[in-house]
Amino acid sequence: MSTDSYLDHSVYLKEGFSAHDLSASILAGETYVPVPSSSSSSLVPALGGGGVAKASLGGGERDISVALARLNFGIEEVTRQLRQEITTHHAQLLLQASTTTHLSTSLHQVRHGLDQVSLSLERLRLKIRLPHQTLQTHVTRLSHLQRASDVLRRTHRFILVARRLELQMREMREGEENHQGAEVTGVVVGTGASGEEGRKERGMNKAALSIAELDSLLLLPSSTPSSSASDQPIPLTSINHVSRYLPVLQVSKEKLTSEMEGMVFEGLSGLNQTILASSLQTAFNLGLLPTLVRSLLSDLTDAVEGRIKKTFDTSNLAREAGLKDSTSNASGYKARSARNEPTAQTTPQWTSALWARLENLIEDMASCCIKVYTLEKVLRIKKDPATQVPFLDEAMKVLDNKPSFTFWTTLAKTFEAQSKEASRNSNFVQQTLSVGYPRLLRLFHQFFAKIAVHTDTVYTQNHQSPETVLILRSIISFESLYLSRSTSRLNEVVATALAGGTRSPPGSTEGITIARIMANELDSAKFDPLLLRSVARNVAATLDSFTTRMEGLYVKDNSATNLSGPGGNASLSLNAQLTSALYHCYSTILKVEESYNDRILSVLRPAIAETKTLYTRYSEALLTAIRREFSSIICRLHRVDFSKLSDPAAGMGGSSPYMKDLMDKMTFVRVEVLAPYNVGVLKKEWTLNLVRHILRTFVLHASIVTPLGESGKLKLTSDMTELEFSLETFLLAAGGNDRKSSVKLQEVGEDYLCLRALRPLLFLDTPSLSHSSNTSPLPPLIVLHHILVRSPLPLPHQLHNWSEPEYARWVDAHTEPETWGLIEKGVRDAKREKREGWEEVEGLMKEVLREAREGLEEEEE
Repeated sequence: MSTDSYLDHSVYLKEGFSAHDLSASILAGETYVPVPSSSSSSLVPALGGGGVAKASLGGGERDISVALARLNFGIEEVTRQLRQEITTHHAQLLLQASTTTHLSTSLHQVRHGLDQVSLSLERLRLKIRLPHQTLQTHVTRLSHLQRASDVLRRTHRFILVARRLELQMREMREGEENHQGAEVTGVVVGTGASGEEGRKERGMNKAALSIAELDSLLLLPSSTPSSSASDQPIPLTSINHVSRYLPVLQVSKEKLTSEMEGMVFEGLSGLNQTILASSLQTAFNLGLLPTLVRSLLSDLTDAVEGRIKKTFDTSNLAREAGLKDSTSNASGYKARSARNEPTAQTTPQWTSALWARLENLIEDMASCCIKVYTLEKVLRIKKDPATQVPFLDEAMKVLDNKPSFTFWTTLAKTFEAQSKEASRNSNFVQQTLSVGYPRLLRLFHQFFAKIAVHTDTVYTQNHQSPETVLILRSIISFESLYLSRSTSRLNEVVATALAGGTRSPPGSTEGITIARIMANELDSAKFDPLLLRSVARNVAATLDSFTTRMEGLYVKDNSATNLSGPGGNASLSLNAQLTSALYHCYSTILKVEESYNDRILSVLRPAIAETKTLYTRYSEALLTAIRREFSSIICRLHRVDFSKLSDPAAGMGGSSPYMKDLMDKMTFVRVEVLAPYNVGVLKKEWTLNLVRHILRTFVLHASIVTPLGESGKLKLTSDMTELEFSLETFLLAAGGNDRKSSVKLQEVGEDYLCLRALRPLLFLDTPSLSHSSNTSPLPPLIVLHHILVRSPLPLPHQLHNWSEPEYARWVDAHTEPETWGLIEKGVRDAKREKREGWEEVEGLMKEVLREAREGLEEEEE
């Protein structure tokens, strides 16, 4: 059979194949087309390969017997193929049959187990389901009973409280009527009035508790989210008997709330903490405390904001200044004085009106601030008697910060914003408040003083509370303008003083002027610690600038200390004038230390000290040069021969050459160098120091003059006399033109006494030199020098090959015990070398040093 004949059998596999239809088609000689059913149309592609196929039984064969024959032949062919497959794969088929048999046994056991489980489930269903249904029915009934019981309980409680509220409200109305009647007749006085008032407050608190309880009863109790609608609580408003009381409850609540708000306003207006506490208790009982406090605080802050805006409203300032719109001209143009800026004629009126507004504003601010602090104090102290909940904690549930903090913050922000806006829109406001900033600041001081009793704000010289600093920062723009003008005044006076430069340098007058301007600026800000600190910083900066610029004018080369020539040079005169200016500036500004505390002085002292350091540095350099010049002249004493005999016929012979030079140099220093200095008592100190230096240097050098004869002693005594007269004249420079303040030589003190004591020392016998009664008040070193001068032993500078000036500098740089030790060492060396006369010198020296050391120990004790 060909392959095509097999394909004809595919018609038997088509969906919707019908043997009757096929037979009918064959007998009719038609092509058989299977019609698939709708329920199995989706399977056609899988079975037939797609679509509805037309099938015929080959060519023109229409006989049914042929079709049967072909079908039988196909069946036999399929049977043959099956046998062939079974023969080929009989081992695998037997294995699968065995496995299928075992699987059937297992499935039978599983089926038996499933049947047992089904029976168990049925028995459990009978044991659990019926009791559960019964229990569910009972639970539903219990829930209904509970809901009914709850609504009855709440209804009963609501009616009881509502009736009690009616009685409380009736009593409260009767109490008000009695109290008002008593006030009209004047019977209620003293304790009677307070008793009625207290009874009313207690009645209000009780009524508030009743209203709060009724409101809580009207609220549905909380239920779980998973509860069904049938389990939800029944609202009391659905109860007819309860709903009849709702209008009465609403009227009572409004009445009580109105009374409570009136008491709150009364308590705040009169700062009556008792009434305020009672009204807040009523608000707490009503559950309105947080809302009430927030509303009160908002009203107070809004009132302050509105008052500040009105104060800085320049459009209405003209009307308060007494000006009218009639200032407009005939053309309809409104005059400038009726707008936002005054004219020169109307400025005083505008200024007076603005300051009057500010004064009223301070009054209103103080009143609101005191009310806020009174409210906060009552909230902080008051607690609910039943729950002990602080009222402040309750109010903080809706407030971001404490009422006082909110008030200060709002006040500072509003004042700063409105003042800045007014300054931008009106030059008059900016000019008035910046120039009159101290007056504005004094208004705030009045504000702080008024609220200090009721608040915890502190504003003193040593401490400022954060609230006061916060409010003062709101006007910092005006402070900056004021400080800018103050700094300009300071810089202007400094610039004027230094305008001439080195050709016309500032002197004592300019120094005093600068210091007085600085002192005036400090005195203007003295009343406020913060402003004073800012002004002090500006004064210190200006003083530093003045000192720096003055330092640039000083002459720093050798000409500033050149003491040669018949007259003083320009550098000496310039430095003298600059020093005079700095000295008077320093001495004048130094007086402010008596008026200010350490915090302000800590700002000023570095600049003041720098002023003194500057003129001291240059004046000390000049004084050092003068002392060096005097020392070099006195050292010429050793060029004079004091050992030769003088001619009796020639007399004393006058002063020595070195003394004449010293007198001339002292005159030069007095007239040309020190005279230009106008430094008051400082010149006296300089002169005294120079005189002491001259005396110490002369006495030291006179004590080591060697060899010294009798005529030399007379000559040296004559030089001392000349020196005294010269020093007397030199000291006249210290007093200036005032003879009463001139200095006497006796005021020099110990150094002058040493000069006077040196005369008799020269003529004492040698053994008497060891007694302090004969040599006092000369220093032991001078006595030791004179002992060595009379002996054959060398002096200390001769022993070490020093010059006299070198030895003098060494003595100035060392202490007395060190100088004594140097002389002792020289004597010990002479003793060791057995020089002539060492025994006498050693004995005298030991006696002198013993008394000297004893005196030194007594001074130390």
